[in-house]
Amino acid sequence: MHVMADYILDADLCLPEGAPPLVIGGSHLGWTLTLSNTSSDPIMSVGVLSARLEFEAPSLDEAREISEGYLAQALNAACYVTGHSFAYNSLKQIVDWTSGLTMRDIRLFHEVPMRETADAGLSEEFARSIEHHIFTQTGQRQQTALRWFRLGLQASSTEDQFTYFWFALEIAAESLKDTEKVPSSCPHCRGPLYCKSCDKTPVHRKYAGEAIRGLVDRLRTRDSDDVFPVLQIIRHTLMHGDRIASVIDDLPCTEEQAVNVLCHITREAMRGMFTAKNPSPGETVVIARRAD
Repeated sequence: MHVMADYILDADLCLPEGAPPLVIGGSHLGWTLTLSNTSSDPIMSVGVLSARLEFEAPSLDEAREISEGYLAQALNAACYVTGHSFAYNSLKQIVDWTSGLTMRDIRLFHEVPMRETADAGLSEEFARSIEHHIFTQTGQRQQTALRWFRLGLQASSTEDQFTYFWFALEIAAESLKDTEKVPSSCPHCRGPLYCKSCDKTPVHRKYAGEAIRGLVDRLRTRDSDDVFPVLQIIRHTLMHGDRIASVIDDLPCTEEQAVNVLCHITREAMRGMFTAKNPSPGETVVIARRAD
């Protein structure tokens, strides 16, 4: 059964005025998502997008779960590629869209929409780049990291944003770390520890924190010695049940500055996770960076 699901999305990025609908996907992905502005609707803000998803499903009863999986793929990749927030608002209807029917089954839904404002910057380049980042995923880890990144962009509090971005960064670090063993480090000078009894320097595979440290060192070559300790302090503070405010006086930055730095590091780190071959690559892959 060919099915069409009509969604409303909350986003802070929309199509330029007068631009045609933006199409993402096709037969190569198994679904097609068509995005358009809803500004012609007097009760809707221009910051809300209409999203029409077409796909195959065994029945209308199973279609919603299938469509939400496809929509999540698209939104995760859209947030990563554009650096803007795309979030589910409501589902309007699911329709049996099989060609040639004169009578169609339909499921109608009613949910209260949110109102947002958006930048008119959603483009064809973004559509092709979103497809690229869906194609080049090699497993569930990429999708999970993208999900945490999307939730970080959508979160309203800086502490939630930091936590979600850190989750995505840790997944990227674990996925990208090599098998080389490293010496255990001194907690004070970070030099390798030596055991007199064994006359050896113990080694181990990189722990999660060490893998993240390696990524930060690689991505922030000039100031990683300053950046990573600050991010780690905030991470430990939150994971141990305290608020960032309890340590902010000891940090050389504001909460917002720390979250922005972590967001940029996480996006760059995640880029290395997309290694599968795209059978129909575009001329360019666009990754936008917001000037916060």
